[in-house]
Amino acid sequence: NDLNGVISDADFLPLAPTLRYLNLSNNALSGVIPLKLGEFKGLEIMDVSNNLFTGQVSENLGKPPNLTMLNLSGNPLLEGVIPEELCNIRLSRDNFHSLRANCDMCPEEVGNGGCCTSCQR
Repeated sequence: NDLNGVISDADFLPLAPTLRYLNLSNNALSGVIPLKLGEFKGLEIMDVSNNLFTGQVSENLGKPPNLTMLNLSGNPLLEGVIPEELCNIRLSRDNFHSLRANCDMCPEEVGNGGCCTSCQR
């Protein structure tokens, strides 16, 4: 892909009922990660790594009940830490087996006992 620019919630509305795998990795997408993605009930994998997304990570991204992998790593302009709500989802859901982010965003030790399963420097 050679995608760049800002994506909005409206860009994904037609896909909402059927979207299961979203791979937007390795592009030049910018702006805030659309909050609407957290409302897609069928979403299982979300990879938005290696882009130019900005702002805080929303706990809304962990809402899809079938989400098993969320990759936020490689977005150097994201700020703050992974929200506690997202960490709790990751640690309490047996099927949510992978949460990747920039190392400075992981609130605890990376690995089995921490929120993030892996991180990128």
